[in-house]
Amino acid sequence: MPKSHRDYGKWPPERMRAWGHSVGPNVGKVVDAILDRYRNPEFGYRGVLAITRDAKRVGNERLDAACARALAIAGPSGPTRRSVVTILKRGLESAPVPTEDDEPTQFLHHEHLRGGDYFNKETTQ
Repeated sequence: MPKSHRDYGKWPPERMRAWGHSVGPNVGKVVDAILDRYRNPEFGYRGVLAITRDAKRVGNERLDAACARALAIAGPSGPTRRSVVTILKRGLESAPVPTEDDEPTQFLHHEHLRGGDYFNKETTQ
């Protein structure tokens, strides 16, 4: 194996999970989700090690807030390292997370859009 791949042996999955939970509860959940996504957790090492570098760059509190947002907006496949990085780049970690109860901020109105009333009409011919 190349040297870079052999270095992964210094970080077994248990150590990665422990590191994530020591940084913050949301970071731990993201690390768990990344490692659990694959049958072999080694496939998730690259993403988790990148998150460790992000923690050094942005700090633990900011990373935990970004992971909390990534968990809240994650789709069925779970949060990814890319979503965490995007949140950090755009400074969205402190923005409120939209909930299902929130009304959309912008309604689409166009003369060619038809609502439910249009389809409830009886056709006369």
